[in-house]
Amino acid sequence: MKALRKAIVIVFIALAITPILSLLTIERYYFGTRPERPDPRSGRIYAETLKGAPHERIRTVYLTRAERLPYVYAGWMQAGGMVFALAAYLLNRRWKVIRNPREDTPQIAPGKPTSALGAFFGGVFMIVGICVSIYILPANVPWFAKVFVVLWTLTAAGICIYHYVNLWRDNHRGRV
Repeated sequence: MKALRKAIVIVFIALAITPILSLLTIERYYFGTRPERPDPRSGRIYAETLKGAPHERIRTVYLTRAERLPYVYAGWMQAGGMVFALAAYLLNRRWKVIRNPREDTPQIAPGKPTSALGAFFGGVFMIVGICVSIYILPANVPWFAKVFVVLWTLTAAGICIYHYVNLWRDNHRGRV
């Protein structure tokens, strides 16, 4: 029974990763093989803007209706991947089939130098996130870029607050 449960969790993890990997793979493939001008004879009349490798520019390529479907449903595919990731996480918490080897070691609260560095870098990254947000949010960029910037800023704020609270707590307990 434990092997079946572990297999279920692993399959859910694979299904969670599949949408993003498949989109990255076909995007790279289409970037290099599809025409930059519409080709009505082959049915490649649907424009899609793609980004190749880091050293390549952004290109508009033309796809057939069937080739364009993954881009039309990309949001739904990624949402499905998130649902599978959440299901894998919740099932693994319940069944405990994939264990963290450090789970049984005692947790030590971060010391003052660690908390000071965490608060500093969290604050720096939070400021970077706010500055980038000022530029990105009103711009005409894809929705996932906007979500990424907001999540970046919130994560940095959480790190900064967590370490600042540890420093504050240590100072008010009289710990040196």
